Amino acid sequence: MLKTLLTRLIKNNYLSGDSKLKGEKKALKSYDKAIKSNPYNPYGYFNRGNLNFKLGCYQDAIKDYNQAIRLNPEYLQ
Repeated sequence: MLKTLLTRLIKNNYLSGDSKLKGEKKALKSYDKAIKSNPYNPYGYFNRGNLNFKLGCYQDAIKDYNQAIRLNPEYLQ
């Protein structure tokens, strides 16, 4: 399940490019705010998972991906 998701991230080039750490922290705060305002939207979890993965926060990424999958099982396809 996670392997398929990680393969998609690499294929879709989500893991390429360097961002400034300040921008990444700001993005994380934005995702946190979006998730807090709508905790049933899987896209916030998925996108925050992508950023956490990019930052090397793998456990946090896995938690976000799992929540996105619970909310929208089509992420596994």
